[in-house]
Amino acid sequence: MENHPRDLGPQKTRLVACVMCHERKLKCDHKTPCRSCTRAGVECVRSGQFPSPAATSRNTDEETEDVDEIVCALDGDEWAHVQQTSHISLPGVTTPASHNVEPWESAKRPNAFNQPPLDSQSGAIPPDPFGRETDTSQHDIDSFSSNPPPAPTSQTSHVAEDVPESGRQYLLAMPELVVVYFERIHPYWPILHAPTFDLGTTSDLLVASMAILSGWALGRDAHKELAPHVFREVMAATELKSLPSLHTLQALLLCVVYTIYCRTDDDMLATAVRFSAILTSTCRCLDIFNGGHVLPDRLEDNALTFWLAKEQLHRLVFSVLRVDVYLSILLDHPPSVRYQELCLPLLKSPELWAAETEDERRELQWSEPAGRERALFSFLMRDSITLADASRLEGRPQERHLLPYRMNMTDYHICLCGIQAGIWEAAREAHSAASDDIVTKLTPGDPIMVWRTHLAAWRACMGRNCGDVVRRFFAAERCPDPLTLVLSHISALKMHAPLNILRLHHGGMLSGRTGPSAAAAAAMAAIQRPKARLRAWMASPCARTAVWDAAQIARVVLKSVGDGSVGDGSVECDQRLQMNPLAVPGLLMSAIVTCSYMYMLQDGGCPECALPGHFSEEMGFDLFDVGEDDVRLNGWRDYADGWAAWGVGRIPVCKCQLGILGRWFSGALARDQGAQREFEAFFEGLKE
Repeated sequence: MENHPRDLGPQKTRLVACVMCHERKLKCDHKTPCRSCTRAGVECVRSGQFPSPAATSRNTDEETEDVDEIVCALDGDEWAHVQQTSHISLPGVTTPASHNVEPWESAKRPNAFNQPPLDSQSGAIPPDPFGRETDTSQHDIDSFSSNPPPAPTSQTSHVAEDVPESGRQYLLAMPELVVVYFERIHPYWPILHAPTFDLGTTSDLLVASMAILSGWALGRDAHKELAPHVFREVMAATELKSLPSLHTLQALLLCVVYTIYCRTDDDMLATAVRFSAILTSTCRCLDIFNGGHVLPDRLEDNALTFWLAKEQLHRLVFSVLRVDVYLSILLDHPPSVRYQELCLPLLKSPELWAAETEDERRELQWSEPAGRERALFSFLMRDSITLADASRLEGRPQERHLLPYRMNMTDYHICLCGIQAGIWEAAREAHSAASDDIVTKLTPGDPIMVWRTHLAAWRACMGRNCGDVVRRFFAAERCPDPLTLVLSHISALKMHAPLNILRLHHGGMLSGRTGPSAAAAAAMAAIQRPKARLRAWMASPCARTAVWDAAQIARVVLKSVGDGSVGDGSVECDQRLQMNPLAVPGLLMSAIVTCSYMYMLQDGGCPECALPGHFSEEMGFDLFDVGEDDVRLNGWRDYADGWAAWGVGRIPVCKCQLGILGRWFSGALARDQGAQREFEAFFEGLKE
C-alpha cells in the first residue's frame, strides 16, 4: 500500500470541489452537478472524473488524461498557496494546458503560441502576426474555435459552446483579429505588452474581448453576436466570491471600452456604467489604486516579468481613470475615481514600453527622467494644483507654473482626466438649473474661478512642453490622437456655459407644444426662471468664451478626420471619428452652445444685419484661426467688439445666420443618428 499510495480504497469516494468551483474559489455543495454549475449552465466535472460521453466524443483520450493530471496538480500545495494569498488570482490564463502559468510569465517563455493554427488545407503556418520568427510546434490555442476544449476546466472555456455558428467562424480568424487589435485599438489603449503577447497563454476571456473590439473596428456584425456571451462571462468571472485575475480585469476594461464605442446601441451605456463600477470597486478592494497590491515573490525571479506585471497594473489603473472620465462626459455625472487615491508613478514612455528584452529595457531605462519614476500621480497632481493656486494668488503668469521634469502628451491627458472631478463639481455648482442664478461675476475664491485657473495652468504647461505637438496637429493633414485637445475644450466649455439649462430650455419649449396639459404648463413655468438667467449669461464674457471653445472643438474634430467635412462618407473618417469617444458628444455640445448664443443675440452681430457703419469686414475674424491670446478675440470676448465668423465658410455668428449654421451642424453630426436627432429636436425648439 505504501508503494501504491494512489490505489487507496477510501480515496475513490473522496469528494472534492468540482473544477469550476475550484477555479473560482466557490463553495461546492458536493453534488453532481453542483448548484454553481447548474446555475451557470456548464458541465460539472470533478477531479478524477471523465467528462460526459458528449464531451468525451469531442476530445481525444490523451487530452482528457492531460486535463485530469492538471486538475490533480491543482489540488496540491500550489493551489492552496494561490487561495491563501491576497494577490490577484493567479493563474490568469484559461487554456487547459497553461493552468500553472501567470499572465505575465509569457515574457520569459518561448513564443510557441504566437503563430496561428495550421491551415487545414495547405498545412502551412501563416506568418507571425508581429513579424517574429515562430516555433513550428503545434499547440492547442483554439479554446474559442468550433472545437470546444476537452472539459470546462477554466472559467471561460465554455463561452464558445453557446455562441452562434457565425460567431464561431468569426473566432476562427483570431490571429487576424489580434493583428487588427494591435494595429487599431492598442495605440489608444496600450494596456498589453505587444512584444511579449502570447496568444496561447492568454485568457480566453481577454482574447474574446480583444476579438469583439477588433470586429467593431473592422465593421463586422459578428462581434454583436459574440459580445453578449463575453459580457455574461466577464460578469461571472468578477462576481463577489471570486478573485479576478489580471487578464480578467483587462478583459473587463476592454468590455467597457467596447460598450463606450458602441454606445449608440441599446443599453450599451448602461452596461458600460455597470462594468466600470465593478472594475473600479475591484481595483479598490485589491489595493491596486493606492499601490498597495503585492505581487507574488516568485515573479521577482525574472526582472522583465516583474516589471511587466507592475506596468500592466499601472496602465490598467490609468485606463480605468480614463473610461470613468469619458462616461462622466457622456452622461454628465460626477467622476467616481479621484486623483488622490492613485498613488502610482506615471506610465513608462512608449519607447520603454516597447522593449522586448531585459537588456533593451535596462538600456532604455536610462533615458527616462528620474522625476517621473519617483513622483506618484496623486502627489504630482497635488503639487501642480498648489503651484497653480500660488500663481493665481500672487498674480504670476501661469507659464511659470512648471514641474521639475518633462511630461509627454499621454501624461497631460491623464492629468487632465485627474482634474475632471473638480471641474464637474465647480461647473455644476455655477450652472445648476436648481440654483437661483448663474455665476458670471467671479471672485477669487469661487470654485469655478479656482478650477478655471487650474485648467489654464494645465494649458500653459502643455503648451510649453508639448506645443510642437499641437502645432503639428493643425499643420499636418490630420492627427491620430486629438482626444486630449477635445477633452480640454469640453472642460472649458462646461465651465463657461450652462449646458443643462440650455437643454432644459429646449425641453421646456417642446413640452409646451404638447398641449394644455398640467405637465406642459408645469414645464413652461419651470423654464421661465432658466430663461431669465440665460440673459445674464448672454451679457457676460462667459458666453462668448464658451462659443470660442465650441469652435475649437469643431475645429479639432474636423481636422481629426482629415478634411473639411465630417459627413463625407469615408470609412476611414468614420473609424477615426469613432476611435475618439468624445468627438461626437463634444460636437453636439458645441452645436447647442453656439446655436443658443446666436438665437439669443438681441443686436446685429454681423455687417449684414447691423446698423450701417457699425461693423466692417476688417473687424471680423474666424474663430477657427485665432489663438486664445489674439487681440481681436479678446476684444470680442470681453467687450463684444467686432464680429466673429465660423469656419471655412466664414458663417457670421449672428442670429440672421442661425439657419445656415444649423444646417452645418446637422451635416457634421450625420454620422451619429442619435446625436443628429437630438440636435435637430433642439434646433426646432429654438426656431419656434
